[in-house]
Order: sequence, then structure tokens, then C-alpha cells
Amino acid sequence: MPELIIYQITNEEIKDVATTLVKGLFDKNAKAVLVFDSHSLMNDCDKRIWTFSSEQFIPHGMITDKFDKELQSFYLTDRFESIQGFSTMAFIFENDNTLENIEKITSNAFPDYIERVIYMFSGILESQEYVKEIGKLNLDSKFTSHKFFCRQNATWLKII
Repeated sequence: MPELIIYQITNEEIKDVATTLVKGLFDKNAKAVLVFDSHSLMNDCDKRIWTFSSEQFIPHGMITDKFDKELQSFYLTDRFESIQGFSTMAFIFENDNTLENIEKITSNAFPDYIERVIYMFSGILESQEYVKEIGKLNLDSKFTSHKFFCRQNATWLKII
């Protein structure tokens, strides 16, 4: 069973924080499928990953590209799909349908090779109340653990 990590972004651009997430996963040699709720957010993140560092290239591809899982560590898509050998699935959503999105994500059966499921969303502080409702979704039977962090003023705060 995978672990579930939820990240709420309140006053920053989600595409900037998502790029930082990709860099962190890359530094840990993780391979991830990044599922976006819109093409525009996916394209914005793609551009930011390409220009994140002038000294380091982060190999990635998109649903619209020819993708080689042996050469690329990240796959950007707008569909729920997993790739054998990619241990992380990250859902990056700009919309603020927080509880609905969590229910949708957690209702899926993830393949055994998925070790980590991340849900990153942009939302107002009041969204935290919805996220606290996740305990009612019986997550302990689907995930080894679940954590919730909120990013305010470039600082991560642990909520759950």
C-alpha cells in the first residue's frame, strides 16, 4: 500500500511549488507520473521544469510527446494512468474541489509498485476543514499513512 501526502498551496503559484516537488523527487532518484487537472497547468509546469536550472536537466516527457520511461524520470499527463517502475503518482490540481478530488483520488486501486500518492492543490485556508474530513474516507485500509501539509508564506506547516 502506498502512503498519501496532501499539500495545500495558499499564496503561491502552484506551478512553482510543483516544480520544486519535481526537483525534490528527482534528487531522491524517484520516478513519478504527474497528473494535472488542466492542459494549461501541465504546459506551464513543463516549461518551468525545462527552465528550472541552467546547470541541471530534469528528464521528463508529456502525454503529447514521445515518452521513454528508461530515459525520462517524470511523465506529465492529464489522465489517471500509472507506469510500471514509476513509484510516485502526484495529482496537481488548481481547482478547489478539495474533498471531491481527494475522494476521487483515494477511491482508486493503485498498483503494488506505487509507493507514494501525492495530492497537491491550490486552495484557500478554509479548504483545510475539507481536508480534515479525509479521516472519514477509511484511508487506513488503502494507505500505509496519510499526512497533510499547508504551505503559507513559503513555509510548510503540518496539519495532520
